[in-house]
Amino acid sequence: MLLTVLRFCGAKKLTSNATFLLIQQHLVDGKLVERDVARLNASKARHLYVTPAIANLIDGADPMLGFPSAEATVITDRYLAGWLMVTSLTARTDPPRARPDLERLENVDEAWVMCFRKPRPGWRLFGRFAEPSKFVALHAHDRDALAGGAYEAKAEEMISTWKAMFEEEEPHRGASVEDYVGGVWRDVSE
Repeated sequence: MLLTVLRFCGAKKLTSNATFLLIQQHLVDGKLVERDVARLNASKARHLYVTPAIANLIDGADPMLGFPSAEATVITDRYLAGWLMVTSLTARTDPPRARPDLERLENVDEAWVMCFRKPRPGWRLFGRFAEPSKFVALHAHDRDALAGGAYEAKAEEMISTWKAMFEEEEPHRGASVEDYVGGVWRDVSE
C-alpha cells in the first residue's frame, strides 16, 4: 500500500526506497530472513537477506547436506561485518586459481553468487544487490547441479524469482566492487 502511495505521488527516483520497502515487507511476511553475524564479535556493516529455504540450509536443517558449515559461517560473517571479501566482477580471476567469495556472473544481468567451497561439492547462493552492501540471495545450488554450464540457467531462474518478488524494481548497478560491497574487498579479476 505504501509503495503504491509513493508511486502515485509522482516520485521519480524510488528504486532504492521502493526496493527497501519491498525487502521490509518480505521480512514481515516471511519471504526473506535477514542474517546476523554468527560468530564474530563485530557489528553489522553489510546486510544479507535470504529465503527461508536458504536460511534452513545454512543453519543445518538437513545435516546430510553438510551444514552448518564453518566455511559458510566465516564467509557470511566476514561479509556482514564489512571485513575482507575476495570478489570478482567478471568471474575471470588472476591468477586463474584465485577463488572469490562473491562474484558477478558474466552474460547475465546483475546476477551474483556467494561461493561456499565447503561442504563438498561446494554451494553457491544466487542473488542480486538491492542496494550497496545489501545482498539478496534467492536460490542455493550445490556445484554438482551447476555442472555443464548450468550457471546461466540457474541465474535466469533467480532473476525470475527477483521479478516475482520485487516487481519492476531493478537491482542495484555499479561499475566497481566498491559500488556493491563497500567495506574491505579485493577484486581478483583485476
